[in-house]
Amino acid sequence: MNSLTHKQIKAYMAEFSPSSGYVLNLTRAEFEDLVDDLDIDMQSTESNGKRLKHLLETCTDEQVESLVAALRAL
Repeated sequence: MNSLTHKQIKAYMAEFSPSSGYVLNLTRAEFEDLVDDLDIDMQSTESNGKRLKHLLETCTDEQVESLVAALRAL
């Protein structure tokens, strides 16, 4: 778990997933590789947008920081 509020999760979703189901312009494989490179376990098989929201809700603060930094670096 992490300390993100619902409002913070919504802000990250608006920043990285402005179109429902998508994360930036990443393909499913590219998003999986990005998450895998950060050593974050991702079990979900849904859309990238839903997967991102799940990660924001369940990852540790450190993992969220790494994920956000990696997405912003793209």
